Amino acid sequence: LVVASGAEVILAGGAKAENIFWQIAEAADFGSGSTVNGIFLVKNGMAFKAGSTLNGAALAQTAVTMIATTINQV
Repeated sequence: LVVASGAEVILAGGAKAENIFWQIAEAADFGSGSTVNGIFLVKNGMAFKAGSTLNGAALAQTAVTMIATTINQV
């Protein structure tokens, strides 16, 4: 999964981040300034670039790398 720099995942229809699960078989890369929502379950690691925001949780079997990342637990 690759989320481009500045991209935003928007939840609609009353969806809540705590009810959204992302299951990623490989790695996930979140670009600078991106905003994502949900609980991310990733096999091969996650990288959050500078200024990225996660509304949810990040769980990986290997590593989660965060550079100046904001995490809002839901």
